[in-house]
Amino acid sequence: MFNLIKILFGKLEFGMGSLKIPPDSRNINITSVQKHVIIPNEYITDLSIFGVEDQGSKPTCVGQSIAKMAAVYLYQKTGKVVKFDAEKLYNQCKEEDGIPELEGTYVTVAAKIILREGIDQINSDSNDKVITGYAFVPFDFDAITQAIYQNSIITIGLFVSSDWFRGIIGRALRYVGGHQTNLYGYNIPLKKLYGINSWGVRWIGQIAGVIDPKVKPGFYVAYFEDIKFDIINIIAFTPIPKEVIDEAKNTQFKFMTNMKIGMTSFEVKKLQERLDVLPMTGFFGAITKSKVVIYQKKNNLVADGIVGPQVRAALNGNTKSFIPQLAKAIEHHEGYFVGSRSYRNNSPANFKSGTLTSYMIKLGAIGVDPQGFAKFPTYDIGFNALCLFLKDACTDKLRLYRGSMTIAEFFHRYAPSSENNTQVYITQVCRKLGVEQTLQIKELL
Repeated sequence: MFNLIKILFGKLEFGMGSLKIPPDSRNINITSVQKHVIIPNEYITDLSIFGVEDQGSKPTCVGQSIAKMAAVYLYQKTGKVVKFDAEKLYNQCKEEDGIPELEGTYVTVAAKIILREGIDQINSDSNDKVITGYAFVPFDFDAITQAIYQNSIITIGLFVSSDWFRGIIGRALRYVGGHQTNLYGYNIPLKKLYGINSWGVRWIGQIAGVIDPKVKPGFYVAYFEDIKFDIINIIAFTPIPKEVIDEAKNTQFKFMTNMKIGMTSFEVKKLQERLDVLPMTGFFGAITKSKVVIYQKKNNLVADGIVGPQVRAALNGNTKSFIPQLAKAIEHHEGYFVGSRSYRNNSPANFKSGTLTSYMIKLGAIGVDPQGFAKFPTYDIGFNALCLFLKDACTDKLRLYRGSMTIAEFFHRYAPSSENNTQVYITQVCRKLGVEQTLQIKELL
């Protein structure tokens, strides 16, 4: 990717390096650990004492963004201003992310390293631990503003266009890579988000290049509507109850992709961890294949050394379902926000039923609105109804759906183009989940 950028644009002035996070059903949604509160229409965290970092052309943005978030968190807890070694954090990520040959890394790897080991200061032997946890923020404006207000700063990964190099923040028409930055403020009436970058004070990001006096060198402003389809990840540091952390630790990683000899990935590294392959390099070589063959023979599977659907099904015995995450992704794309029809009906799925069928009643519906959309007594009942529907669809309990359907096939039926739905719906849901459109929906259970 970086070589491609150099070819297209000549000398690369600014580095990127945020990669799409591998799917993990154990990820904690911030809405499950942080209550919704009343927030002001505008809020901006004062970051003036922290300065602006300059990563140059190095792909260390994930380290820079996580280090900035850690510095703010530590300052609020201790009153100490610390400059952390973001490049060293990035290098640590490359030792653990399973893709050492690729530039860039996963933001979750950086977050885990900080929580486990702390983060080193620049030119110092001192090491500071961020005693907290991290949670994923849904890709909707309300959730983002809540997370910024309650946590002061969050990290966001975006697919960006070449316009970003010139400081023009708008709707991306052609992606050139993924970039990790921080959000520290918002304006609800204007649906603006304020961010800080790690490209130095010679860079400033403005909406369509129009000057905003609130935006200083090294910072940027964006309309949520312009970036909402470009989001890779959003994470906040926030306290996580011990029982939630223990549940995640005691739940196995859920394998979602096929693997065979010659592949390198984070999921291969998790496979090596499960099968006691040493060293855990993330590369699927002869040793890993031999361990897979042993596992296949032990579980009466075809011993071909390939991790396909049957092997993944055996590996995924003690795992968590992706159904709640799929439901959250659907909720976002069905337009669930304060004042919307979906919100008024407590129906994140926006179920439409001309008459109140027995199935809708089974799901908890209490009626329909004038346009024929199902109504639920509370949001929790409506969200649970969506989860029940998805489980039924994945287990062949509904006439129109089969668990063998791919995610793309499911959404072409669930959200057809005849109802003004587009391919963007499918693409964005899969991006939020971190899975391929060709995955069979039964594997989300």
